[in-house]
Amino acid sequence: MDEGRFRELLTASFTWPTAYTFKFVVPTTQVQALHRLFADTKIETRTSRGGRYTSITARPVMQSPEAVIAIYHQAAKIEGLLAL
Repeated sequence: MDEGRFRELLTASFTWPTAYTFKFVVPTTQVQALHRLFADTKIETRTSRGGRYTSITARPVMQSPEAVIAIYHQAAKIEGLLAL
């Protein structure tokens, strides 16, 4: 998605600060990398039946659309990550 358009959607859809829901799927070996991104946030995890992948849901309070985009940029560096 176009980052500028995403920023516009975030601005129009939420009143900031807000609790924003992030959902990712990562190889189970990369779960700790996502835990570091959301250090002060409760994270829900669910491991796939075969144990190779883990889905992660985090709902931190974000201060602005830019803060949300920054998390996505950091998460994109994690090998094998899929943002939902």
